[in-house]
Amino acid sequence: MFSMLNAADYAVKTLYSLPRRLYNNLLSALFPNRPYVVTEISDKEAVVGLGFNFDVSNNFGDLDNNINRYNASGLPEGLTINSSSGAISGTPTIDGSFDVTVTVSDKTPDHII
Repeated sequence: MFSMLNAADYAVKTLYSLPRRLYNNLLSALFPNRPYVVTEISDKEAVVGLGFNFDVSNNFGDLDNNINRYNASGLPEGLTINSSSGAISGTPTIDGSFDVTVTVSDKTPDHII
């Protein structure tokens, strides 16, 4: 029995012996190019009335580096996310604890994480 990583390595090595174009098409079908989480975003603290800046783009990856949109829900008032760069910035106006969800998408419409 293969672990998922070993099965993937085996599939790539086997497919690589095929003509390059066929190899690329099969590889794309077997391993869809979707954005993925590189590292979890740790808890952050923003102080009411003080400027805050955090770039989430380093927490996500994409095989062909074509992430084109960042979105965040649940941000406290005063903070926004730059949908192109992934920078969360602003000056919070309210105190509290917030559950923030960040999603990213690449140029393929159904590739969202």
